[in-house]
Amino acid sequence: MEEVTNRDRIRCLVIVTWFLVSLLLSTLVLIPVLILTLGKAKNFLVKYIGLFVGRTGLMLAGIKLNIHYIGSRPEKPVIYIFNHNSTLDLFILLALGLNNVRFVAKQEFQLNPFFFILGNLTGQIFIPRGKSQRSVQILKKSRERIKKQNLSIVMGPEGSRKHTGVIGPFKKGAFYQALDLGYPIVPIFIDNAVELCHGQSLITKKGAVNAYIHPKIETSSWKQENIGCHIQEIRSQYLKWAKVLEDA
Repeated sequence: MEEVTNRDRIRCLVIVTWFLVSLLLSTLVLIPVLILTLGKAKNFLVKYIGLFVGRTGLMLAGIKLNIHYIGSRPEKPVIYIFNHNSTLDLFILLALGLNNVRFVAKQEFQLNPFFFILGNLTGQIFIPRGKSQRSVQILKKSRERIKKQNLSIVMGPEGSRKHTGVIGPFKKGAFYQALDLGYPIVPIFIDNAVELCHGQSLITKKGAVNAYIHPKIETSSWKQENIGCHIQEIRSQYLKWAKVLEDA
């Protein structure tokens, strides 16, 4: 990433300020709408509030998002997975406008009162970082609700953007969830985000980001004892897309 300028810092301040304001406005809109619709507007609100927050955030950052569907758009519930290495990923995922989705996010997000309210009212899934057994319990507990409501899930198999290499090791949670739910997996590959926004801040450079939504991978024939092999195959695809040569 190029040297950070004062203009980049100002743009970062604008994005952060706007993001906090948008969370407040989203909360003020979401609560009365959910009450008036008896909770039936959740999917609509998650999609279109997400679109507004994601695309406006990218616009303020001076970033153009190009969305590429390699296959047809999923019509039934799936597990979306994505490579996670930039703070921009949150805005990018929201800006995709995926239908009927819930996001699996780290529990620390709930320390922000707006995330806590919005996340719990809309049924997002928060899991503790570094506590695999507890995370598995939370995912299993949410399984019945996800299945009953025909929802898709968005998960980052790397678990965190803090990892060595372009593509970090894949944890098993997303893949076990696919087995438990009987859902296909749809890989999303985000390209060029880390080059424009590297590190823990929202200091960004202007440019373009590409999101490639690949064809679904059926999991109906998977067996639990072979899940490690399937995970390695999918991670190898991400390494190929990232044009990285390293040990899988």
